[in-house]
Amino acid sequence: MAIRHRAALTALLTTAFTVALATALTAALAGCGFDAGPSGTRPQTLPYGERAPELGGADLSGQLRRMLTVSRAPGGAVLVRAAGRTRYTAAGASDVGSGRGVRRADHFRGGSLTKTFVATVVLQLAAEDRLGLDDRVRRHLPGVLGGPSAQGRGDDDGDGVRMDAGHGGSGHTDDGHTAGGSADSGHTSDGNAGDERPGSASANGAHTDSRNITIRQLLNHTSGLFDYTGDRTLARELFGEGFARHRFDTRTPEALVRTALAHPPAFAPPGTGWRYSNTDYVLLGMVIEKVTGHGYADEIRRRIIKPLRLRGTSFPGTRSTLPAPHGRAYTATGGGAPRDVTELNPSSAGAAGEVVSTLDDLTRFYGALLGGEVLGARQLKLMLDTTGTYDQYGMGLFPIPLACGILWGHNGVINGSSALVVSNRTGRHVLAYRLNTDTGAGPQAERALLRAEFCEPGDAAAPPTRSTRRNG
Repeated sequence: MAIRHRAALTALLTTAFTVALATALTAALAGCGFDAGPSGTRPQTLPYGERAPELGGADLSGQLRRMLTVSRAPGGAVLVRAAGRTRYTAAGASDVGSGRGVRRADHFRGGSLTKTFVATVVLQLAAEDRLGLDDRVRRHLPGVLGGPSAQGRGDDDGDGVRMDAGHGGSGHTDDGHTAGGSADSGHTSDGNAGDERPGSASANGAHTDSRNITIRQLLNHTSGLFDYTGDRTLARELFGEGFARHRFDTRTPEALVRTALAHPPAFAPPGTGWRYSNTDYVLLGMVIEKVTGHGYADEIRRRIIKPLRLRGTSFPGTRSTLPAPHGRAYTATGGGAPRDVTELNPSSAGAAGEVVSTLDDLTRFYGALLGGEVLGARQLKLMLDTTGTYDQYGMGLFPIPLACGILWGHNGVINGSSALVVSNRTGRHVLAYRLNTDTGAGPQAERALLRAEFCEPGDAAAPPTRSTRRNG
């Protein structure tokens, strides 16, 4: 997710706050979701077993310098993990005042990379039969989306992840687009909802269709819920002129969801379109806590961070500082000197984008995940299933087609930081990069980096088929 949204919503939730989606289908930036085609368009599922070749060994310094130029980032770094070895490349400064270089061990905010961690825990809970992917959200969070709790699930079992026992009843779309209009359609100028209508916000803030949203629809962004970072008032406070005054404010998940529910959905009913929404993952964090009795950060620490020994990864909650060592984080100021935004309260990103990590930890996590060390084969297959999202998104991961194969990963953008982690299907070849700005490197520079690392030299000149960006 991204805690940094640009005034024009050109940056996806400062945890997805930078929707830099520039796919061949559309390059529109809007809030934190990508509208990948109209509702009802028949999705074309990407080949599940297709993988990018495990080549590696490329000199990425030129591609990294190009990304710094495009993004105007003071500094950046790339780490590749392949064949049991790692390669680190850095350029520029992590601190424009001291000239300190970007160090491999530096901690940075990962934005929407958080979503991969959260989705992994939810899929583990499904495998443990503690929730079902087709459970209605209201069953676990009664009243949050409006209406009473449901004592059961939907009519179908989807992929058969589970239906029934222990739940008291019968068993159940990187970069922002919409399947049902722009992020601001139906809103007044102050960001409040317009007139009530079918599928829109009602007088008490509850969507007429939201009570039927399922866990699966939160995971793959087919809920239609408005992305709370698209609220104009909140956006000004998170990454606009109100940032300096509100950067240390604490925001609860419940308050963020209420902000989203004050707006009409991107589409209705749920499941009929796709749009990236940070609201989906804030709700998933709440579901994890309800099901386990522990906060999502505690469950991630117990299930992922400790087993994989990710010593540089943390979920700060309301803590505004970064752990040492770290550089600084910057945001552009319209042609002037970059503004330092290193310290901020990441509670406005929460389960959609608060993670702090290192390049080493991220490549280790994504490699282990795609390599089958974290999820069982059935859950991993579900995570990579893009059916119903127009090939835009699975569950906490999205596909990046190259001329030489398909990569899987996620990007993250939050105030002062942008990052991307991708892997081939086996998890044996992983690349992560980070920049100390939220501007983003742009799809062409990003693609050039990935082609140089993952494709044969002859493939490197192949035109991109889709942007690597999904959200921030």
